[in-house]
Amino acid sequence: MISDYINIKRVFKRKINNTRGYFMPLPKKSTNKNTSLPSLDEDFQSVPVETVADEEPSYTNSLPVQESVEDDSHLYATHEEPIYENSKEEKKKKKFIDKKKKKLKPFGNKVSKYDERKDVAVAKKVQRGLVLGGLLIIIALGVKNTFFPANSYTTDEIAQIAKSTSGQTNFPIDKGQAFAEQFITYYVNLDSNDSVSRNMLSYFYTGTMPETNLANGHTTAAPTVEAKNNKQRIIGVPVTYEKRALTDFSANYKISVLVTDENGQAQAANQNPTSHWLSFSVNVYYDAKTGAMSIHKGDPVIMPTYPITNSDAAKEEGKIGTGDEDTNMKQALKSTIQGYWKAFATSSVTSHDEINQYISDKEDKDLYSGFNKTMKLATDDPNTDITYKVYTSTNADEWKVDVTVKWADNTSSDTKKAAIYTGRYIMTIKKIGEDKYVVTRAAPYLYV
Repeated sequence: MISDYINIKRVFKRKINNTRGYFMPLPKKSTNKNTSLPSLDEDFQSVPVETVADEEPSYTNSLPVQESVEDDSHLYATHEEPIYENSKEEKKKKKFIDKKKKKLKPFGNKVSKYDERKDVAVAKKVQRGLVLGGLLIIIALGVKNTFFPANSYTTDEIAQIAKSTSGQTNFPIDKGQAFAEQFITYYVNLDSNDSVSRNMLSYFYTGTMPETNLANGHTTAAPTVEAKNNKQRIIGVPVTYEKRALTDFSANYKISVLVTDENGQAQAANQNPTSHWLSFSVNVYYDAKTGAMSIHKGDPVIMPTYPITNSDAAKEEGKIGTGDEDTNMKQALKSTIQGYWKAFATSSVTSHDEINQYISDKEDKDLYSGFNKTMKLATDDPNTDITYKVYTSTNADEWKVDVTVKWADNTSSDTKKAAIYTGRYIMTIKKIGEDKYVVTRAAPYLYV
């Protein structure tokens, strides 16, 4: 009975463990053929049957006697292969280094779904392939563009492009500008009563005067402006604001001009201006053999006038000197500043003795090339006509001066009616001795 109980208890525990999902390795099959149980005296104590019945659950039905099972490992094994492998062949399989090929082996010498390692070498090979492919494409494109360019230019064409870009052509740019501005003067005068302006247009296209054209039966080649009873006329003179030599025989000019209204008036009865700006693009042809010029037959082309904005929209001007005003030096530099500009009114390239005491370099014409008596101080009082601020410089014993001077037109016969102009200049003054200061530079203010 005790042996039957022990076998039943052993099977019962195994089944409970299997139902809990707990798997333990089974012991190896014993080679000992002695299957007899250990003696009760060695491993067990005598226990009454009544005590055992109280500790273990009772069974109403008697269980069959479990026969001895020589190998029941197939009932509980969860692996096809033994957990522990001690053979030499299995140990060899556990080696992960292939010494001959000098690389790591995957687990078990075969790539397994349980092997979480990534083959980094494959990614590196892909990257190298992409880089090499890109380099080959670049080299191929370079060879194609070098030996098989899309556009090929002749030597003369390349030279012409270079000249046009830099403006270094044989076209007489200044002569062409005067010719184009003179043409616009006649073109914008639409007054039918001004027959001279209308007839003179043909001269700029044909090179001959209107009378000669009419005598030879030729009509004017000038494009006419459609205007009925229009008395528009020019105010002032045309101004070229952009010019460009295109080739040795052609140039383009952009010209702006102020004109009256259709009635020939510059302002209305209420004093509001009625004048307006017109702008044109003019192409001029030049014949190098004869030196003659003509307006291209399709010109001029009317175009938008360049925009003008409020000066308040301009960016803040840069600092003068260091930007730090030196009020302590204002009195020390006063005599040099006022004396220089008073002498500048009378100084010239040929006569500048008075201004020499205030300048550092007697050979620098910019320092003494003055107004030559065409201008004078507005009130002849330097304290009133000359205002200035002194700023420190990055150089020792040197200052920057922001000067504003009021000039009067000295050519006017009536000084009371003389025009007053204001000029702003930047001076550089340097100390050269004990209380000795000289002007090293004086120029109109540059907005930077």
